[in-house]
Amino acid sequence: VVERRPEHFCNFIGQLFNEKGISYRYISHGISALIKAKYDPKEVANLVRREIKLSLNREFTLYVTWHIKYLIDTKQVTEDIKDFLIGIAKSEGYRDDLLNPNHPISDFINTPRGSAIYNLFYLFDYPNYKEDVLSTIEFAIDPQNNPSTTILAGVMFHLAYLNHFDIERSFVIFKKLIAQKDSRVLECSINPAQYFNNKFHDRMGFYFEEMLLHEELYDKCYFFVNSWLFDHINDFKMYDRFMGLGQKAIECAIEVAESFLIKDDIVDQRSVQVLERCLSHSEFDLSHEFSGLVLRVFKIENFGELYSFMEKYIATDQFSNDPRYLLEFLTECSSLYPKECLDLLVKMNIPEQVDMSKKAYFGDEPLVLVLAIYSRLRLEPFKYREEQKTALDCFDKLLGIPSIRYKALEAMEKVLN
Repeated sequence: VVERRPEHFCNFIGQLFNEKGISYRYISHGISALIKAKYDPKEVANLVRREIKLSLNREFTLYVTWHIKYLIDTKQVTEDIKDFLIGIAKSEGYRDDLLNPNHPISDFINTPRGSAIYNLFYLFDYPNYKEDVLSTIEFAIDPQNNPSTTILAGVMFHLAYLNHFDIERSFVIFKKLIAQKDSRVLECSINPAQYFNNKFHDRMGFYFEEMLLHEELYDKCYFFVNSWLFDHINDFKMYDRFMGLGQKAIECAIEVAESFLIKDDIVDQRSVQVLERCLSHSEFDLSHEFSGLVLRVFKIENFGELYSFMEKYIATDQFSNDPRYLLEFLTECSSLYPKECLDLLVKMNIPEQVDMSKKAYFGDEPLVLVLAIYSRLRLEPFKYREEQKTALDCFDKLLGIPSIRYKALEAMEKVLN
């Protein structure tokens, strides 16, 4: 009701503060409704400033911290609001914050101390609060104050926001958090670590060594690969060490290379080199990772720059285990690059014995590709005389595989129609 008519109820909610025996629930939920309605931030801020002076229990203290986020977003924070957050963050009364041990970030924003600290991270528009914010977070993670995993993980997860205040001091907090060697805190370190790696790579050795002890985190250790991809870091030695750590490290490298492969329609050659190195690890089945990469990233306009990689990829088991998306991509490209696509087709790794439970040759993609190439070549018969013969030879070779042969009529109908 309040959300539908906030202007009607705002003053009424304010009057409830003066009524004895009125449950705080009406005030709290009334303010929540005003916020949902995105009501006048100044009016809401006035109510919240009165709300923080009430004797609130744990539940309504948490709700107040959620209300304060609206004040932060609308730039209505004042000294008393900041002091309230600091008081809750340092309070001994809200120590019971391990509600879901496997989900510390959820606990962080859904318990009073964690939610108060969470809000402090977002006060970077108030540089005059810098010392109060930083000293409070330093207090909260100090081992002498027995911080819970909820607080440590939450601070780590949001730590990069402190860079707005002071990145050097934020980095010191990062080191203190790593020194506590809590695996659930380390899981939350990936994002802030990337900021610090960009700024302080030469001082990050302590962190790299710690992360190498946790194999379960290798698939998220993007900074090991970034450190070589980024020219201003250019740490091949560390990247090379990481790439020898097994399948999770290789999967991580593919993910990082994908994110940097094409920027502003330009192919990043170092990312290509990373992918080519991953291809060389034939001891791991990375077929789905490579196939997904082709589906999500490859574009016709980048065909020429990606050709050298495709030439290597199409000759591997990584391709033949999951070939569909590259075949479909080449079919799209065949009208513009028929000869190049044919050259790739000749190099294609075609398994003679196809295990339908493991291989992805359950469609007509190979035949559609060769027929699309042949149709394009036929448009210039004198220019591509030899290539036409090669395309027909490839077609005959494909028909020699029973699992592909029965798709021939269906493929021809697709191309010819």
